[in-house]
Amino acid sequence: MGHSSFELIGLSRERQLAAMEAELEAITEAIAEQKFRDGKDWTLKQMEIFKANLQFRYDRLFKAEKKDNVVNFEELGVDALFVDEAHAYKNNFSYTKMRNVAGITGVSSQRAMDMHQKCQYINELNNGRGVVYLTGTPISNTMAELYVLQKTLQPKALEDRGLLMFDSWASTYGVIESSLEIKPEGSGYQMKNRFAKFHNLPELMNMFLMIADIKTADMLDLPTPKLKTGAVQVIKTEITPEQKRIVMELGERAEKIRNGEVDSSEDNFLKLTLEARLLSTDPRAIDPDLPDDPNTKLNVCARKTAEIYHETAEKRLTQLIFCDQGTPKGDGSFNFYEATKEVLIAQGVKPEEIAFIHDARTDVQREQLFEKVRTGEIRILMGSTSKMGTGMNVQNKLIAIHHLDVPWRPSDLIQRNGRILRQGNDNPEISIFNYITEQTFDAYLWQILEQKQRYISQIMTGRSTLRSCEDVDSTMLQYAEFKALAVSDLRIKEKMETDNEISRMTVLKSSWQSQRNSLQYDISKRYPYEISGTEKKIVKMTADVETYRQNKPVEFQMVIDERNHDERTKAAEHFMVRARKLGREVGDTLDMGSYAGFSVSLQRGMMSSIRIVLDGQRSYATDMGESALGNITRIENLADHIAGDLEVSKGELADLHRQLEAAKLESQKPFHSEEKLAQLQRKKVELDLALEFKDSADEIIEPDEDSTEELEDETNGEESNSVTIQLSSTRFTLEQKLYQKLAVFAGPILDGEAYYMKLKSDGFEDLVLEAIGGGEYSIAHYYTQNGDAMRDPEITFTIDKQNLSIHPTSFLQDDIGLFYETAQAKLSMVQDLKDFMSQWFTNIVNQGFEPERVSVYASESETEEENEFER
Repeated sequence: MGHSSFELIGLSRERQLAAMEAELEAITEAIAEQKFRDGKDWTLKQMEIFKANLQFRYDRLFKAEKKDNVVNFEELGVDALFVDEAHAYKNNFSYTKMRNVAGITGVSSQRAMDMHQKCQYINELNNGRGVVYLTGTPISNTMAELYVLQKTLQPKALEDRGLLMFDSWASTYGVIESSLEIKPEGSGYQMKNRFAKFHNLPELMNMFLMIADIKTADMLDLPTPKLKTGAVQVIKTEITPEQKRIVMELGERAEKIRNGEVDSSEDNFLKLTLEARLLSTDPRAIDPDLPDDPNTKLNVCARKTAEIYHETAEKRLTQLIFCDQGTPKGDGSFNFYEATKEVLIAQGVKPEEIAFIHDARTDVQREQLFEKVRTGEIRILMGSTSKMGTGMNVQNKLIAIHHLDVPWRPSDLIQRNGRILRQGNDNPEISIFNYITEQTFDAYLWQILEQKQRYISQIMTGRSTLRSCEDVDSTMLQYAEFKALAVSDLRIKEKMETDNEISRMTVLKSSWQSQRNSLQYDISKRYPYEISGTEKKIVKMTADVETYRQNKPVEFQMVIDERNHDERTKAAEHFMVRARKLGREVGDTLDMGSYAGFSVSLQRGMMSSIRIVLDGQRSYATDMGESALGNITRIENLADHIAGDLEVSKGELADLHRQLEAAKLESQKPFHSEEKLAQLQRKKVELDLALEFKDSADEIIEPDEDSTEELEDETNGEESNSVTIQLSSTRFTLEQKLYQKLAVFAGPILDGEAYYMKLKSDGFEDLVLEAIGGGEYSIAHYYTQNGDAMRDPEITFTIDKQNLSIHPTSFLQDDIGLFYETAQAKLSMVQDLKDFMSQWFTNIVNQGFEPERVSVYASESETEEENEFER
């Protein structure tokens, strides 16, 4: 049965509603649990809004009109499903609190949701069995698609591990990275969260392999044709003079876009990327008036195709040409398809033996076209991945396929090659050709594609020894790549390698710095708090143990509803009768009586559950069961286990003290690669200057030896407090500039005199700077929305007193729900954040912000009360 036909057979309305209610209930519970566990400050209003949004999504999905109202799925008696091309159902919505994260789908298809629910129905009938997914590309664009497969095929395994909610799964196996990326329209930068890396891969794949039987071509050794040369053949073409000229122009345009010299509506990086891809195939796609150069890869591909056409004429063997761009529009304009056909005809190929997949507009026409290819009536078929990548069986006489352009995703390349590397091909040897134009975007794209496919192959076959890897996602050509293409300089490669190593080591240092800040917080706040709490708990439990020792009856004795019982059977019966008076609302309690010096009560929990609670100095609880005598035994065990729990708590206290000492030792360790990082940064500066790259908005300043730079606050046209900074004969870094700029308006914070400053300026939101503990500081603009204080934005940072520099540690913006830590961020994003801080600090001075309130630390001679003064 076809996918579209299967979709028409809907589940019953009752089951759909039940599934909706169950999902909403599970989501609500998960949110409440995470709030309790992580201490997230989610207001009730926010939770209700979140739940309402989910309700709206479900309502919209389930109220969508079906094409037919036929017999429902349950009435068919189906007890097993075999789903071919299962990757078609990857767009099943994953409910998450993460907002605007690339790599996490926010799109849900009715088809995917329908399949998911039918699979759950089959799983219920067969105790988790009965559904088989078949696909050659389980991961096509992002590894987050693994979650969709697991949620459908092994929900119980996810639930048992606490990973059924996407947020839990993502936090266990994924890393969200934030970076400043160029907007699609090229009109500046935007902060972008990206589900960019996966870790704990062995554990992830061990669970996935519980339901996945992965068989690759080398494992199966199917009777498929072999590659003629033992590998894919790469045909490289030299860049033509016209292509070289246009590449140089692209580099110049990229420079102008980067410097803001052109409006985004006229030119942007997305447009450049498209043109760069078109250019590598044939420059006439950009300028149709250019002459037809015989050395473009379009012409080389056509000539190679014609050569094989003539060589295999006797057997009437066939070929495929894949090209996702320059498809025929039918308006007479230049396109790769018609241009390729013209060259083929010029090389002696019969026009009637050439076909475009786009000419077959209906299923009937497509099948007729495929039959002609299978019989050799059509010998050259040209089409795109989307139209020829899946569901096309024309392998009988295929002798070669040609990749005229580079697909974006590894799954696209697999589907393309799967048309010829297939059972049923009569040819023992075949050829696959990849065409690359040197010094263009081609080599870069093939490199990215190869890297993505390597990750997928290692992960899906279990051969990877890595614990982490980058995610699979689309790529857009950026400034550095345009520069590298436009400038034939070996130092470009050296710069890229240096940048990559600096990026790696900077992440390590940021992680070290973040860990040190975290350790300092643990040492000063968390461990003392937990130790104090555990000590208080031990004191109370010790008192409860003594209470139990003094009051434990020699023979059974329990008071229930002011009635004394010395027989367990009667006590159990009375206990169950009394329990019926417990209220039905969550949180309702009922006093039951007492046992061994402790009061006994019942408490109503979630999902109609009931807890038995024993109260002394502390409370001890267990679930109430259905057995009357069993509940009496549970009460006795609760009291009897207090002494054991006390010993566990004493062990926890000893562990906390050990962890505190270990944290103190770890916090004193220096970053192990500081000198190597400094050497690389010096090398980067030399290469950047030589290649005319600019890393930030602030120019590098070379002060004279023992020079002094003085910054003055002249916001009111008068001299104000000036900050004098003495530096040795080294260049000012951007981090040092941030320190200088902040010192203009926040000197008391930098000097360690104040822990809080509030600044005001007419027409602008209030600005607040404060020490937040752990050696970190915060600067934020605040405004009010619906009664809540919102930050737009807030940046936390550390201060290096020795080097007089500022280092950001996190960024937050409430209105778009964005938060990230620099320890987990890319080097380019951290650099852009520092540039933003530099401009922000300049704006603060220019906008005339003046301190309104300053809270300073009390001196030793003063009282412990906070010192504040107004300005």
